[in-house]
Amino acid sequence: MPDRTFISPEFQALILCGPGLSLNTFTSTPDEFPKALVPIANRPMVWYPLDWCYGMNVSSLMLETLYSMIL
Repeated sequence: MPDRTFISPEFQALILCGPGLSLNTFTSTPDEFPKALVPIANRPMVWYPLDWCYGMNVSSLMLETLYSMIL
């Protein structure tokens, strides 16, 4: 029987960053100030899933935004 080597799995993450229409009090102009940048405890909202992925050793990360948010 051949030796089996354990290959650790690589984790990937996809974080969806929407325009923030559901938070219209905070993001009245989502094109200029998207929901992902709304501060929570002095950090942008997107920081928390990024920090979690870092802590879980995620090897590949993708942030998905609307085209109008990156212009």
